[in-house]
Amino acid sequence: MHDLEFVELERHLTDEEILEFTYITLMYEMHATRARALKMEFDDRVDPIVEVAAPEGEAARDIGAHISGGDGG
Repeated sequence: MHDLEFVELERHLTDEEILEFTYITLMYEMHATRARALKMEFDDRVDPIVEVAAPEGEAARDIGAHISGGDGG
């Protein structure tokens, strides 16, 4: 944030209110980034990523079970 913007905020908000405003804004941005990464967006755009089918004879495996010593496939 530029100093002039901060000075303008200080004209209208207390230091605590500026902190709360900043925190809420950054939490919103973090949520938006995470929602996009997890494909949880609620919009009507076409998904730019297309899943490709596994080659014939191949199957998915449970990586978590595999690295923990369980039967991951």
